[in-house]
Amino acid sequence: MRRDVKNALFDEVQKYFEILKSKRSDTHGAVKNKRLEGLKAVIEKIEKSLNNDKRDLEYNLKRMDNSNVSKLEMQLREAKLKMIRDWISSKEEKLKDIQITYAKIEKDYADKSENKKKQNPPKSSQTADGGKGESNVDEGLKRFGRDRRKCR
Repeated sequence: MRRDVKNALFDEVQKYFEILKSKRSDTHGAVKNKRLEGLKAVIEKIEKSLNNDKRDLEYNLKRMDNSNVSKLEMQLREAKLKMIRDWISSKEEKLKDIQITYAKIEKDYADKSENKKKQNPPKSSQTADGGKGESNVDEGLKRFGRDRRKCR
């Protein structure tokens, strides 16, 4: 095969590899988007649960202020308040960790997409023979008795 035909074939194959590579990275991007959506949903659920616990805490604090409460009921409410405070602190820690993870993944995704744009500048499809690579490919394939449409 002549060098210009080889170069044209190589450029064609390279173009298809680039297409496959971009589709693969799109799939990875979809997975990351799904992960971000999942983390966002978890954050919303934890915040909702945290608000419910805070309302329970306020309710039990108001009930403790009531003077008609027996000593046993007061002790039970104190134990319940301690338990609710522990739940709240635990959920706040989880929420902070998840928010940090969410921000980290979002930043990494943005950085990778920026780097990808910088690394892949638009390539020209001109070959050394002035953009006639397609016809040379056809000529080279015909010489070997192959139809170009079958090769794709």
